[in-house]
Amino acid sequence: MVRSHVLYPLSYGPQKALILHNYAMETVTPIKLPRAKQPFRFFSRMALSIATGAQARDLPSLLGGIRSAPEPVIYEHTYGFLQRHRFLTPETTNDFAGWVTVVLREDKAGERLAAIDATRCRTIRELRESFVAILSRAIEGTSPPYRTAPEGQEFHFMSAIRYSLPTAHEAWDLAELAKALGKIGAASLYLHVFESMLRHQEGRSDLSWWVEEELGESELARAIEALDPAGQSLEFLRARLIGIVERRIADMTRG
Repeated sequence: MVRSHVLYPLSYGPQKALILHNYAMETVTPIKLPRAKQPFRFFSRMALSIATGAQARDLPSLLGGIRSAPEPVIYEHTYGFLQRHRFLTPETTNDFAGWVTVVLREDKAGERLAAIDATRCRTIRELRESFVAILSRAIEGTSPPYRTAPEGQEFHFMSAIRYSLPTAHEAWDLAELAKALGKIGAASLYLHVFESMLRHQEGRSDLSWWVEEELGESELARAIEALDPAGQSLEFLRARLIGIVERRIADMTRG
């Protein structure tokens, strides 16, 4: 019996090649995945943290600092925080919440600050307004004197200088996308799935935009946008993202 092989666009792991599989006596039509007119090119993100010199010792000074801080400062303590903790699943989602909870011991305010999901805010302005609203309510419900940070534990406002660097990875179709997602660094993953939402007016990520606009995959784009990084590590999210793409490839294979 002569054995024939057919290329299937299906992988069983982020770093495994497409499998060759099939036998004679089976009638199989090879699947040719749609290819984009423009490839998805992966970039990586680097950020340099710098001190601004501004500090906060209590809730009012924290509120004042957030109100007046330039956008790179808000970015550093939210998106920057999430990227720094990409291999962990921190209880807090931003530096403000952690400091308010641990140093000031303002648990209710800390919980409300931690509930803010930076990846669901379309702009830094929207994110800033969320912090301002919570801190304003917390201050209104508290009478002076306010709890202050012990000496040496003040909140230091930091800023971020960001750089985008090209990588060697690109994708022309879903199979190449799944393969690349298993190889890129965590900073690249975070940049294209979450941080990029700040650049698109519709609040979409680079990946969801590309799979819909270049490949016509609207449902897949919505599934990517629905990923929630809160309380999860980036490596767990990577696995979920690859799984979403591979399930779509499997559906296409089955016809």
